[in-house]
Amino acid sequence: CMVVNKFVYTIDFGELGTFEAIMDAQGNAMTFDPSQHNPNTLSGTGFFISEDGKLITNRHVVSPWLSTRTQNPAGYKVLGQLATNIANIVIGKLQTANTQLGITAEQMAKNIQLMRAWANARASIGGKSIEISVLLNNTFYNSAKDLITCQVLKVSEDLKVDIGMIQTNTKTLPPLVKNLVNTSEI
Repeated sequence: CMVVNKFVYTIDFGELGTFEAIMDAQGNAMTFDPSQHNPNTLSGTGFFISEDGKLITNRHVVSPWLSTRTQNPAGYKVLGQLATNIANIVIGKLQTANTQLGITAEQMAKNIQLMRAWANARASIGGKSIEISVLLNNTFYNSAKDLITCQVLKVSEDLKVDIGMIQTNTKTLPPLVKNLVNTSEI
């Protein structure tokens, strides 16, 4: 079957907050606004291994952000630059806030403390799936109802092992699936 992952990258500043980002086809990174953008989409293949709807697919399909650093260093660098831009924008807004009339000394001190925190913040780049689903072989995609939604069960932590396991949300094998791969024979 085909596995479809709609996902966003996450830029995590720890206590300061987490931002969602996408990369466009030209390799530009931008903060994700669901009212203006679609999430990134990646597809790959998978195969069913159990009656309870479990499938094996690739790690890079279910968790593409894990591969970005090693397999797309330019993309990872662009996401890092976006993180720097976000921090600079926040610092600029705090600086502007400190120039406003009527700001209290207490609020000004708080803003200065936050500016320092943002200036020293280290962002961690990750990601999350918005929706992961499958489209069965010999079927056609006409609308979202043709997709079978899934959840990620496990992803290899070893970057050399490109395997992930997902399961249909219903925890059942779709009726059109006739063949299961017997993993005990592999």
